[in-house]
Amino acid sequence: LDHPGSVEVAGVMVGDGLTDPAVQVLQKPASAFQLGLIDEKQYQQAQGYAELASKLALAGNFSGAASARAAMEELVEAASQVTPYDVRDLDGYAYQDQ
Repeated sequence: LDHPGSVEVAGVMVGDGLTDPAVQVLQKPASAFQLGLIDEKQYQQAQGYAELASKLALAGNFSGAASARAAMEELVEAASQVTPYDVRDLDGYAYQDQ
């Protein structure tokens, strides 16, 4: 194989960035449901928020989309006592006492 030469890198980004917010937000309710974090009724509510967030993102209303996404994430967190950003963080969650 021929080596094409060096590649200059100005920086590296690591994390859970919103690369396609209109699509990504639609996956969160199903993931929460499949993990058992929410029940079917809560899934339907979360899916409604996710669909609204997706539509708003596609329309370029990113502030409105962020609000709808936050409402969806708050619903999941309130129902499960698990933060959507780090399910490994177990300190102080009520489900541990069951």
